[in-house]
Amino acid sequence: MKLIRAELKPQKVNGSS
Repeated sequence: MKLIRAELKPQKVNGSS
C-alpha cells in the first residue's frame, strides 16, 4: 500500500526512492 502512494507522490516518500 505504501509503495502505491510512493509512486503517485515520490516527493512525499523520498526515502523509498
